[in-house]
Amino acid sequence: MKKLSAFLKEISSTTRHHVLIAVVLVLSILTTTLSAYNLTQVKSFRGFAAASNFTLGITSVGTSTDTGNGNSITCNRATSTSSGIVTAMSVYVAAFDTTKKNYSLALYADNNNNPTTLLASATGLLTANSWNTLTLSTPIAANSSYWLCYNTNTAKSASNDIKYSAGTSVAIYKDQTYGTWPATFGTVGARWSDNYSIYATVNGSDTPTATLAPTNVPTATPTTEQATPTPTTPVDITPTPTTPPATGTVAPTPVAMSVISRGVPAFATSGVASSANDSDYNTTWRSTAATASLTYNLSSVPAAKRSKVLLVWYNDASESYDPALASESPVEYPKNYTIQTNTAASGSTAPSSGWVTKATITSNRYHSRQHVFDMTGANWIRLSVTSVNGGSRSNLNMDVYDASQGTDDDWTIFGSSTPAMSMGHQKKGNNTRSFSQSINLAQPAYFPVQEDSSISGYDTNDGVTFIKTLLPIFPGKYVAIALGANDADECMNPTTFYNNYASMVQSVINAGKTPVVPLFNWSKLSTVQSCGPGLIDKLNQLYIAYPQIVKGPDFWNYFKAHPELVSSDNQHPTEVGQGIYRQMWADTALTNVYH
Repeated sequence: MKKLSAFLKEISSTTRHHVLIAVVLVLSILTTTLSAYNLTQVKSFRGFAAASNFTLGITSVGTSTDTGNGNSITCNRATSTSSGIVTAMSVYVAAFDTTKKNYSLALYADNNNNPTTLLASATGLLTANSWNTLTLSTPIAANSSYWLCYNTNTAKSASNDIKYSAGTSVAIYKDQTYGTWPATFGTVGARWSDNYSIYATVNGSDTPTATLAPTNVPTATPTTEQATPTPTTPVDITPTPTTPPATGTVAPTPVAMSVISRGVPAFATSGVASSANDSDYNTTWRSTAATASLTYNLSSVPAAKRSKVLLVWYNDASESYDPALASESPVEYPKNYTIQTNTAASGSTAPSSGWVTKATITSNRYHSRQHVFDMTGANWIRLSVTSVNGGSRSNLNMDVYDASQGTDDDWTIFGSSTPAMSMGHQKKGNNTRSFSQSINLAQPAYFPVQEDSSISGYDTNDGVTFIKTLLPIFPGKYVAIALGANDADECMNPTTFYNNYASMVQSVINAGKTPVVPLFNWSKLSTVQSCGPGLIDKLNQLYIAYPQIVKGPDFWNYFKAHPELVSSDNQHPTEVGQGIYRQMWADTALTNVYH
């Protein structure tokens, strides 16, 4: 304003008069435009719905400390006045047991003043005399009641206990060994009234909506004729976070699925059957004909562990999950086949009759497949192949898992060429084990199923389409979306990139699964170095918009710091780099999932 006043003093009165009129006109136009362009329209333009954040439960620190919270469920009932997305739960805990400080929070639905269905849960490590917060995600409805629940693993009655005050909130208690939350709450052990220091944070603001582009954006009407530029790319108005999150969501630890086929008696019509179920994925069953069968005798496995099973076969000879979509040739994997079981008693040869078909697959396109089915009462399981993609024999490993407790401990890695090269099961680089073997080495209770569903050449435009094919045939929980390197090479518009990723993440969430998103790998390509940072920024924004995402490895900064691990094509990791890429996936999963 000082500069404007000085300027007006230096010009003639007539000129000053005209300038003042112009200034008034400009201010008038701006005021009218900003009035019309109200906050609700701005929110809609960003692809968000206007509302407000709120909490559900007791946010004050209680004056008393409860006792006996270990290996039990303690809950408060709270009623929501508005709808929204629960993004976190918090509990205030006093002194803790330094040797056993694991805790878990859960949200249950309500029916007639009783907890019913588990809606969401998360686990973590306690900090004493502090609010402890865990990230989770589930929608809640307006004017509905919910139960906010706490459990911890200590056996000491005066440790890991919640603060509370006398109050009118309905409280309940139930004996429950720390670990997996019951899917249905069951019988309440005791009921009373107290206000426990436990609450949920509900996001009713900036909640992602289906609208990804602005509609009916008002514009000021010019008083004189002027050229209106036509935008050639989508308008980028996604908010930029000032501080990207250091870590993403820490997911609840899954229920372990044990491999029950490792080393059991194996039989084949041709080839070495035991190479399919030994502990070395570098050895494979290789039949000598297209028509062949591979049979396991599971009679030595306890019946309870083979009532419901998951069978998975892997072919690492083919790089892309669907070679045809990558313009690659398939290599020796089943095209038409059946999965069968048999109740015959254990024996030294496979049964010749009595087989019951559990699954029939025709015209299979993919280099690995999973099948979940009931085999109660059966001792034998068989893969029977009648035709092969890319050759005249089958070349694969086959594992059978106990799925009686579900299939949560199951991953698929969906990306482009780098994960396609890196996330198979045979050793890479400096003898890097498979993802599953690395998890098992660090956490012996776990040996997750892991499929590599990557397709070379894919970008997020392709991903939006293909994920709709992938999700219905994937029975597991963790869906890693490892795309972006090709988008960077193409210099894809950042808003288009963000919207594509948001669509894929939402598809995963809608399927009841957990999205895992890494930062894609840096390369020596000039296009990637120029356009990649803008896309990396969008992924950091995605972590904020979708707290359901478990953050994957930061490949961008790692390979940027280690350019010697980028191969001579200036794009993909070297053989050693591929092994490191795989190990980074395992290390991140151990931190964010298997904790």
